[in-house]
Amino acid sequence: MQSLRNIAVTDPYMHNGVFKTLHEVVDFYNTRDVKSWPAPEVADNVNQDELGDLGLTDEEVNDLVAFLETLTDGYELPE
Repeated sequence: MQSLRNIAVTDPYMHNGVFKTLHEVVDFYNTRDVKSWPAPEVADNVNQDELGDLGLTDEEVNDLVAFLETLTDGYELPE
């Protein structure tokens, strides 16, 4: 299982590095089923029950991103 510790400094995000910011990730999960996004690489892996149309407002998306950023403690990842 992956930790969210230091999530703000582990870009790019997703298994294929498609997103550069946490805001893009949260926006994707919030709007995947209601906005035009590229088709998934493997459609059978898409979580249709819990993600895709969360109905979050812009403020809620920003609040969630701000929360995720608090999980970063300044630790620098080794190169």
